[in-house]
Amino acid sequence: MFLKKKSVALWSLIILIGIAALLNYQYNVNSDRAVSKEADNEQQGAVNLEETSGNDNTNTEEVSKTTDSFIAYKLERDKMRSESIETLKEIVGNEKTTDQTRDEAQKQMMELLKETEKETIIENLIKAKGFEDALVFIDDDSVNVIIESSKDLTPADVAQITDIVNRETGTAIENIKIMKRQ
Repeated sequence: MFLKKKSVALWSLIILIGIAALLNYQYNVNSDRAVSKEADNEQQGAVNLEETSGNDNTNTEEVSKTTDSFIAYKLERDKMRSESIETLKEIVGNEKTTDQTRDEAQKQMMELLKETEKETIIENLIKAKGFEDALVFIDDDSVNVIIESSKDLTPADVAQITDIVNRETGTAIENIKIMKRQ
């Protein structure tokens, strides 16, 4: 009976964390779309001004492609995580699974959910610092961060991003890789 209550509590937590991550992701996607629309409107205004002076401008397409590619990366990352979690759920739900394997699968599910939550938090904190967008990939002992910014990253920017990642993940500074999307 105690084990059953423990399993129900664990699954409830997993589902709640998953829902929170999904809601946060939806919020980010909607925010990205709103920012993209604002950027498109501003770019369109700039295009209209330049068209009157006879210049050709493709910045709107570049902004749109960049935003779309970041969304595509995030969707792909989330899809891969969801597939991994589904596989782990099947292992946990299988009657033939040993207790040790079931415990390990539950542990891996929790780790995946924690990684997803950390990635989302880091991405939001980086955007809150004024960067256009960020994409974070947490691996076993390293973190990769891709930054979308219209300006070049200064050493102060890199230090700021490194501090956020280190604070949220505990990853050693030498294992944090930051790159600006080209």
